[in-house]
Amino acid sequence: PVRRGIDGEAFARAVGGPAFADQALLANLRPDGGVLLRADIDLQVVLLPGLLSLGNDVFATAREAEILVAAGFIFTSDTLPFWPMCVNPQGLAAKRNGDGWRRICDDGAPRQPLFDADGMPVISLNDASNIDGFDIDGTRRFPRDRKPTTTQLATDLAVLARCAHVL
Repeated sequence: PVRRGIDGEAFARAVGGPAFADQALLANLRPDGGVLLRADIDLQVVLLPGLLSLGNDVFATAREAEILVAAGFIFTSDTLPFWPMCVNPQGLAAKRNGDGWRRICDDGAPRQPLFDADGMPVISLNDASNIDGFDIDGTRRFPRDRKPTTTQLATDLAVLARCAHVL
């Protein structure tokens, strides 16, 4: 299982479990889970090159990867861990405070039309996981999340604040 800084089970209990409006969020926080991108793509081998920005500080990328491995968020392997696979471009972007670089992944790649040897298009992870997408027959691929409006949230917070004050 992936180690996280959030106790997903405790969070689920605290927000009401099955009654919580954003069940996708709860699923992503489960100890045996991870982020579910709901990307329905063909099984293809896609090896995309790194971004040019990687050359700004390739050692920063290696250091961040070591931190992520130590935290249990990713793993490394001396062999290919599975096949087929998609390797998205990695690169660097300047940190907001201007102090060094942070690793980025271009999940919108490929940016130009790309096809495999069978003529099937390579779909980017961003496009494949678009939760507002529709199937060919016009049906919605994924149900809309029913999250509270800002007004409903403000009302709930006011009630809870009052209860906290009284108790």
